[in-house]
Amino acid sequence: MEYPNEIKEHIKLLGGLSRPQITAYGDLILYNFPVSSLVYSYNRKNKTTEVFSMESLSVDNSFDLEKRKDNDLKGLFVNEMITHRFKEVHYCAEANVYFRVHYGAKESMEDKQRSIYLMVCDEKSKTIREYLLPSRFSERYVVMGHHILFQCKESNDSQLYFARLDVRGL
Repeated sequence: MEYPNEIKEHIKLLGGLSRPQITAYGDLILYNFPVSSLVYSYNRKNKTTEVFSMESLSVDNSFDLEKRKDNDLKGLFVNEMITHRFKEVHYCAEANVYFRVHYGAKESMEDKQRSIYLMVCDEKSKTIREYLLPSRFSERYVVMGHHILFQCKESNDSQLYFARLDVRGL
């Protein structure tokens, strides 16, 4: 599997946004990059890669590389921290849907809160629903089968709190 050309060509400008996020389901390896709504599906049997887009209904799906070209190292870091980012793609066979979390952009480094969304897509990668998640959900989560456990911000030194979403009912 190779990096897509659009990522390879700009890898120095993208920094951590060029690191792949990977999941696997059966013979498919799904990978994407935080900077892009594109998803790559590598079939291990026939060694082919298909590309599809899982576009958000709520945030800008594009990424302006021109803004990054003149930045020094600190500027690139700040841009990476405040830009929107798409997370890894998951598949729920029971509901025959793909889903993923993505974060909205921040206005500045001083912003403590960023919007968190959950996208649900059909088998053709068309976004059929998108949810703005409650502000008490943190950016930390784990996927377990058809459940997503979001760590809640109310967690303290002695207890962790989680909100559980079942993607079959979304």
